[in-house]
Amino acid sequence: MNLFNMINCRVVDDGVYNVFSGLWKNFFFILVIAFEFFLTWIMVDIGATTIGSSLIGTANMGPIDHLICWCVGASTLIWGAILKSIPLKHFEKIHNHINLEDEQGGKLN
Repeated sequence: MNLFNMINCRVVDDGVYNVFSGLWKNFFFILVIAFEFFLTWIMVDIGATTIGSSLIGTANMGPIDHLICWCVGASTLIWGAILKSIPLKHFEKIHNHINLEDEQGGKLN
């Protein structure tokens, strides 16, 4: 989910739903995503060994498990589009109660 959410968070403008526009223009972003994907793949692959499983606490995954994880992760792209379609005025009610920039933390704290 984190890999897809990184792609989803690239575009935060109102009414812009294509999160893949200009993706290949930012080499550093591609490098970070590739590194994170490689590191995740290695951690899951190490889980197939006894020592790796006991060191990092992962287990081996089959092809169906990988497919399910990729589909659940890609669902963040759909949820991102749904949340962007909600007008910002609905989120102002939440912002009035929870303000992380205020020293006291808003009305809830």
